[in-house]
Amino acid sequence: MAILPEERIHLIISGADYDRIEEGMKRYPGSRLYVVANQHPIAGHVAHDKEVAAHLEEIARKNGYWPDRYETWKVNYYDFKMAFLSFYRFYTMMELEGKEVVVNITGGTKLVAIAATLAALFARPHILYFIAKNYSIVDGAPVSRGFVEVPIPIGPLFAIGHLVLPDNSTKKAILNYLRDHDGAETMAEIIGTTDKRKVALCSYHLNEMEKEGLVGRESGRYRLTDLGDLVSQMSEVRLELEKEVASHR
Repeated sequence: MAILPEERIHLIISGADYDRIEEGMKRYPGSRLYVVANQHPIAGHVAHDKEVAAHLEEIARKNGYWPDRYETWKVNYYDFKMAFLSFYRFYTMMELEGKEVVVNITGGTKLVAIAATLAALFARPHILYFIAKNYSIVDGAPVSRGFVEVPIPIGPLFAIGHLVLPDNSTKKAILNYLRDHDGAETMAEIIGTTDKRKVALCSYHLNEMEKEGLVGRESGRYRLTDLGDLVSQMSEVRLELEKEVASHR
C-alpha cells in the first residue's frame, strides 16, 4: 500500500543547491518539512548560513510548507558521531511512529551527508541525491544549475544495518556495562556473578563481539572499541524511543 503524503516527513540538508533541493520537495511532498542546519556555525559560516536559511524558507513556502509545517532542525556539523546519532534518533522516532521519511542529501556538507546516509542503514528512510545538470563559476566558486531528471536513490544495501545492531539482550547488557563502567577486568564483574553457566554465556558473547570489532582488550581490561561505544549508544537510543512511543499509546 502506498504511503500517503500526510504520513511522510521530508527532510533536507540545508545548502545552496536550491534547484535540486526544491525538486525533491515537489516530487516527494509530505505533511512536514525539516531543514537540517548547522547547530554551531563557525564565524566564517554564519552569514552564508543565514542567507541559505532565508532562501530555503522562501522555497519551502512556495511549495506549501508554511511555518506550521516547516521546522529547522539543528545538528552538529563538526562532530561526526554526534551528527550520526542525531540522524539515527530522528529516523528511529519516525519509524516507531509509522511515518515514512524522505531525506534529500543533495545540500550541506559531505560530513553531514555521510552521517545522514550511514544512520539510514539502521532505520531505512529513503535517501535521495539529485545530480546537478551543469556547474558554472561565480566569484571563483562552483555553482550548480538545474538537475538531472531522475534522482539517485541510495538504499539497496540498507538491510545490512540490522546485522550490526545486537538484538540479543545479553549482548546489549554487556555493551552497556562496559560503556557505563569504562570496561571490566573479568566476566564475573560484567554479569555480577560467578555462576559457571552464566560466565560461559558471557564468554561466548564477548568472543563474538571481539570478532565483530565491538570489544577489545586493553591493559588487562575488556573495553569497548569506538564502534562498540557507538553501537551501545544506538541501542540505548532505540530502547529509550521505544519506551517513549509506547507510553503515548
